Amino acid sequence: MQKIIVMRKLLLAGIATGLLCLTNISSDAQGKFSITGKLKEPGNATKVHLSYSDQKKYIVDSAEIVNGTFRFSGTLHHPVRATIVLNHGASSSGSTHRDMTNIYIEPGNIELAVDDSIKHVKVKGSKSQQLYESFTAGFRKHKIERDSYASIKGTTEEQFVTKFIKQHPDSYLSLQTIQTYLFPIPVESELLDEMYQSLSPKLKNSEEGKEVGKLIRQIVATSVGKMAPNFALKDTAGNMVSLTDFRGQYILVDFWASWCHPCRDENPNLLEAYKKYRAKNFNILGITYDINEKNWLKAIHEDGLLWPQVIDSRDKEKAAGTIYSVQAIPQNFLVDPSGKIIAKNLRGKALEAVLSKIL
Repeated sequence: MQKIIVMRKLLLAGIATGLLCLTNISSDAQGKFSITGKLKEPGNATKVHLSYSDQKKYIVDSAEIVNGTFRFSGTLHHPVRATIVLNHGASSSGSTHRDMTNIYIEPGNIELAVDDSIKHVKVKGSKSQQLYESFTAGFRKHKIERDSYASIKGTTEEQFVTKFIKQHPDSYLSLQTIQTYLFPIPVESELLDEMYQSLSPKLKNSEEGKEVGKLIRQIVATSVGKMAPNFALKDTAGNMVSLTDFRGQYILVDFWASWCHPCRDENPNLLEAYKKYRAKNFNILGITYDINEKNWLKAIHEDGLLWPQVIDSRDKEKAAGTIYSVQAIPQNFLVDPSGKIIAKNLRGKALEAVLSKIL
């Protein structure tokens, strides 16, 4: 498997904390919820913790376990994915055993039944959870083993996912599923756009739907065949360098960082390609995500990098990483002399194969 380093939480963090949610988004879905949980064998368990996000507000709650029962209540604008942690108390060694799982909660009355571990909780009263369990059961059968740079196009996984989205255009699970293909390395932009366009107008116009749509448009704008967006960043001497400065050359725009081990492991391949093809109108522009400039400069020296290097802007709107929708590194974009993107994420032998054909 190709290793990568995830750089930015953005919407992916929303999946983990429940920013994205499931089922219908109609306004009448807003309302109060209650959760009643029962532990068959509470043992030393004393407290349960519940956390979730609603309308970008991160909520953390806790409840005491009394006679094997715990309760939560609150208000939701729509169904959300929540994390439940069961504290089993201190063991004989003095350590605390934390037992946790994720479930989908929604307005209404929800019942949880726990026999042993909360990981095996049985949920009643949440249609969102039922839909999620049904989806995951089918997804496991069709999911393919692949590294982060591989495509799903033409696979049974793609067929299953696209069919599910078309069958559930109002479901936040459909939106969340699309998001999983945005991170850490997006799949083909045309496939993402096709999935997104299958969503209902209501879901696309929701707050989360608009965020996903914006990110997909950015990915489409930097897909193969598009003109590479320009940017201007400071180099190692503090001078401004623009991508357009390299117009007329084949330029590999490479996103990396000194602390990114997969990036450092890839640098020898880049160095080999640079030495072989630099006399044939090929160049590389390294863009680092480093905050510590000393570490950046040290890594350039240690790895013997001979090509121009710039540091990405801390202004999110001006950052090349934002413009190119880079959520994880290493990533790269090969731009031809006219300024058009002709390839993406070329690593090792893949870079050599492309360069040997065009140069």
